[in-house]
Amino acid sequence: MSGSGPAPRYDAPVAALPALLLGAGLLLAGALTGAAAVVVTGHDWGLPLVVAATVAALVAVPTRRGTVVPFVLGWVAPVLLALRTRPEGDYLVAGDVRGYALLAVTFLVALVGVVVLATGGAVRRTPPADARGTHPDG
Repeated sequence: MSGSGPAPRYDAPVAALPALLLGAGLLLAGALTGAAAVVVTGHDWGLPLVVAATVAALVAVPTRRGTVVPFVLGWVAPVLLALRTRPEGDYLVAGDVRGYALLAVTFLVALVGVVVLATGGAVRRTPPADARGTHPDG
């Protein structure tokens, strides 16, 4: 029985598959949201819609590195790509109040990703005060 140790386990990659699929889906969702943000920011109704959709998505995504960070990377990438000059010499994001507001929102979204990375995804959400056993006094 020389060299016969425990058999190698191959179920670890299979167990990681749902997390990888979730991360890929959130990366795609972030990219679509960021690209839509670039497109609709030029309209009067665009920026409020961008902010509402982004906040709703960030609140809905569980606060973990593997979920928030892919969404944030996907969201920020199209905006940064849109900041490059086009062959015509102009920009896809206008240099007006709406364009700078989009940049501010992009900065805040990136900041959320940095905070989640810095805290290890351990951002605490305050439980409701009436939940049993969650209040420090009872």
